[in-house]
Amino acid sequence: GNTKYFLKTNRFFNFIFTPGHWDRAFYFSTGEECTKRLSIFCGIDEKQFLEVGYPRDCILGKNTEDEKQIINKIGSHDKAILYVPTFRENGDVPYLLDDKTVLDYVKKNNILWIEKPHSASKKQKHNRVNKNVLYLNGDYDINTILPYITLVITDYSSVCYDAMAFDKPT
Repeated sequence: GNTKYFLKTNRFFNFIFTPGHWDRAFYFSTGEECTKRLSIFCGIDEKQFLEVGYPRDCILGKNTEDEKQIINKIGSHDKAILYVPTFRENGDVPYLLDDKTVLDYVKKNNILWIEKPHSASKKQKHNRVNKNVLYLNGDYDINTILPYITLVITDYSSVCYDAMAFDKPT
């Protein structure tokens, strides 16, 4: 009932004041119920939604040489844990390997700890070096390695869904 919502959902207003005519774009949806809810929430006609699986949940074809090296490194360990914390405005991400017990467990059990910051994070890397720890850039596509991961630790919801698509404990 408020003015902001009315303007956001009014098709005539959006047609006139939408730069780039995003009002004519198509959007991905994972299914009928998602389409209905997004249509209501965003004020977008249901006809503008394509109900498909998200491409990032697809198994990829060829890997780059860098991706092959990372996959080989994962294979040289007994297990691999992917730690993917969510974005935080102030940059403070809990760093689990600061706990000596966790780091000792990783080393003792020949686990590769793989850490990837959120793509929007300004702090991209820790300066610690350890043969059981691998740091990925924030823009690295983790779907290239998810099939090889043993466990995912995250508080970042979309990564949870990616892990579920690959049947990985999270």
